[in-house]
Amino acid sequence: MSDSTTQDSANSSLEVNVEMDIRDSHFIYTQTVNSSKKTLDYDYKRCNGCGICIDVCPANAIEAGPLFEIATGMDAPPVIIDQTKCTFCGMCASFCPVRAIRMDIDGQDILDNPDFSKLDSRVVINEKCLPCMLCEKACPQEAIKLELTFPTKEEVAPFKEGQKGEIAVDMDKCNFCGMCAHLCPAFVLVEQEPTPDNPVPFQDL
Repeated sequence: MSDSTTQDSANSSLEVNVEMDIRDSHFIYTQTVNSSKKTLDYDYKRCNGCGICIDVCPANAIEAGPLFEIATGMDAPPVIIDQTKCTFCGMCASFCPVRAIRMDIDGQDILDNPDFSKLDSRVVINEKCLPCMLCEKACPQEAIKLELTFPTKEEVAPFKEGQKGEIAVDMDKCNFCGMCAHLCPAFVLVEQEPTPDNPVPFQDL
């Protein structure tokens, strides 16, 4: 599918061509303006239907997909992009939290361009965070990555040569967050698949 528009002025001729192609789970939209090419890649299988792209689109080119088909588990895209309205501004790609929408200009991802607005991938941990790392383990999109800067066990509990110690765990208080095993090889946990009802990734220590 393609649309084309030609705009003439006294000094130049501007030709805009828009095309759409489908490859597996990807809707590929391209806009070619003279020698410049923008490509918008929407992977509907990766999309979680959060609706951020619908809210930020200045051209109202994105709308929610067919709710009945989505709710009944049919193979339908969570959002639909209208290529006749899209201006290829890149707002949807800049703010998609799961990178279901990506855009490049002449082969360069817009997220690598400092001139484009984008979501800040850093998270400031507040005073209520343990951190237990459950968010990273339970996220179905693998969108959360934690970087821990805790002191090493050698710094926290240095032992001199010949000394021995014992580790005691109060299992009534343990919530199986897995932090101990992450920091110390002395702990081994039995893993389980996190679910929305039970996001804990471990079942035994």
